Amino acid sequence: MSSISYYEELAKIYDAPPESNKSLIETWANRYTNYLQARSSGDGKHIVEGLILVHNIRWEAFGKLPDRGWKTRPNKCFYHLINKDCDKCPFRIKGMVKIANDHYWPKSLGGPEDANNLLGLCTIHNQAKSSSIESFDFETEPKWLENRLKHISSLHSQHS
Repeated sequence: MSSISYYEELAKIYDAPPESNKSLIETWANRYTNYLQARSSGDGKHIVEGLILVHNIRWEAFGKLPDRGWKTRPNKCFYHLINKDCDKCPFRIKGMVKIANDHYWPKSLGGPEDANNLLGLCTIHNQAKSSSIESFDFETEPKWLENRLKHISSLHSQHS
């Protein structure tokens, strides 16, 4: 799986006609059931589906989700964690170098403010990454994904 698979699925959602809230919840619930079934097979194909399900378009009309945020403020750049070809960044908080709060999975695509999704980047690497998911590991399920889907399911159940 890759970012191309993700964007192809996302395009289908954006190209589809708008759904009523009831229909949106039913569609999400059906896809969530399929996600859980695919997840139990253990082949990793469920990860893109899970990331589609957490996209803001699928839940933001129904309220806010809990975010746990940063446990500690980052004091160095962790770009090497998302770009395996890159050496550790030598920048630390000194003088003009600022560490920006960023996300492994972009907030604009539904990435939560969860400690397992947060990443400290120097300003140079923060600009280089932007909201790119090109180097995202689509073979490993993010630690925050299951919990985020449960929260969305709970939010939907309050409105169905």
